[in-house]
Amino acid sequence: MIIILILLKKLPSLFLLVLISFLIFPSTVKGDTQTSISLTIDLPANPVYEQIAYTLRQTWEDIGINLEIATQEWGTYVAATAGKPPSYQLAVVEYQLSPEPDIYALYHSSGGSNLLGPYNDTTNDQYIETILELDDRTDRSIVMSSWQESFTQNLPMIPIISPEHHYGYSNMESFSPNMPYYAPAIHFDEGKTRYHVSLLDDANLMSPIHAFDANSFLVMDLIYDSLLRYDEDNIIVPDIATSYQVEDEGKTWHFNLRDDIYWHDGVRFNATDVYFSVMAAIDEDGLFGSILSGDWTSIYDPSIIVPSERWIGNITIDSEFEITFKLGRNYAYIPQSFMLPIMPEHILNVTDTDLDGSLTDEDAWFGIFEVSNVIGTGPYTLKKSDWLRDSQIRLNLRNVSNTHLPDEIDLNDPINQPHEITWLENPSFAIEEIYFRVISQHTTQVTSFENGELDMVSLLWNFELIDSMKTNGFLIAESTHYNIFSLVINSKDHVFAEENALHLKKAMAYQMDKASMIDTIFYGYAQSCMNPISPINVGYYNTLNPYIYEFNTQKAIDEMAAYGIIIETPTDTDDPTDSSPSEESPFLLMQISFMILIILTIQRKRSL
Repeated sequence: MIIILILLKKLPSLFLLVLISFLIFPSTVKGDTQTSISLTIDLPANPVYEQIAYTLRQTWEDIGINLEIATQEWGTYVAATAGKPPSYQLAVVEYQLSPEPDIYALYHSSGGSNLLGPYNDTTNDQYIETILELDDRTDRSIVMSSWQESFTQNLPMIPIISPEHHYGYSNMESFSPNMPYYAPAIHFDEGKTRYHVSLLDDANLMSPIHAFDANSFLVMDLIYDSLLRYDEDNIIVPDIATSYQVEDEGKTWHFNLRDDIYWHDGVRFNATDVYFSVMAAIDEDGLFGSILSGDWTSIYDPSIIVPSERWIGNITIDSEFEITFKLGRNYAYIPQSFMLPIMPEHILNVTDTDLDGSLTDEDAWFGIFEVSNVIGTGPYTLKKSDWLRDSQIRLNLRNVSNTHLPDEIDLNDPINQPHEITWLENPSFAIEEIYFRVISQHTTQVTSFENGELDMVSLLWNFELIDSMKTNGFLIAESTHYNIFSLVINSKDHVFAEENALHLKKAMAYQMDKASMIDTIFYGYAQSCMNPISPINVGYYNTLNPYIYEFNTQKAIDEMAAYGIIIETPTDTDDPTDSSPSEESPFLLMQISFMILIILTIQRKRSL
């Protein structure tokens, strides 16, 4: 009571002292600290993408990140994520690599399809450039591990999930789980003459240098042959070649080609077709407009200024059935480039005037696949009339009755059988017709499968149906796929361009409940992915390092604090029975004590 009377008596003279005390000892730090941040994530209108984003939004709320989800049509989403420069802030993407992944295009700063947007890092690029020149798989894996550790340290993107891909089969007697990485293998019942396969979307185009979708390559794999291919154990073996030799420390590749192969129209295959196909794949800006030119940048003479002439002399036709490629530099992934489907030079080496005026300019070569039959050397043929857009694609087995083999070929010769005839001895090609049916609804696909209208159905995005279909006696096979769902970060966005943005990215990585995603979204059919390539890829670095981001909310909160956002953890201070002091109490007590001390000192001096 005495102190209060003194304060009232001296109020005018003490006002300034009170103000000074509050400046010296602020009662709270909350007003000076940000407590949340808002981010936007782009994704396509797809239930799996959406569920991933919803899970991120829910868990990130606990560390002060408010996530706005922008769901878009596929074309708008692709434009936002693949544009130069990209227009997204965050995005969920799914991508797929080959078994031994060439990471240059996806992750190098100069890569044409760089998934990292405008991200630019010298260390990252040096690792990738070294990897490209190492032919030995062991040496390459060592550098790959260093690259992955550097990558996860800097987090230009955050890998999330590597899902499994399943297919349903009916009445299968035998099945090999090792399939080509880009599409499922077609396996048939003995004695079956027709086979029905479902597709969610139509194939894009039967052009190996233009198509970008898995459905197109699924069909083309049965129409075309390649120099090399993966076998069922993902071992590289000759396909349209009989053998090949590698010389000059990996810079010279010489192929011996089969001499018993004919195109679907009866014209004999030779080395000119290989030369034409590779030159078409190289041509990015001319008539062909290939999207595969990046796969062939090693086959050129960098001293030649004119780009269109850099490849002259680096590909030589040695004879009718021999061809040699000379590389300008070592390129570890050139075998996968040689898996390019070989196209018919006599059909596609055309100009505008060859197409009766119906197509002009750059549409001429591209459009020929729309106006004529697809000609290949593979076991199945595709007629223009058998491709009903957005409905059905019918392939016919190429056999003695529908193959235009020259008359001089003796079909009864037991020793020198043409390539086409040997197919008939393979039970896998006992199917005379394959129907690819476009069924856009997952539920309709599964219903048609269960009713016996389909022989194979893709269960991608239908993880919840796998167990029930197993229970009903259907064969569910897992395909060897190399897909990854990742969170892509636009490093040029104003938020992530900040100097301390790495702390924010680390907080996001720690606050990803991948185990929950695997259980609730993928029904257990997925793996947590810590690195920018799938865990089943050759060269995957699976040793734990300091930059592995397991789900850890406390570490996420600590990283947010380092970023500048203080997260208020729940307390019991709202309970009226709780008499414990708040975090402001020490500052308030110090202010009161200081004020009283000043007042008493002044009063004592006046009393003397």
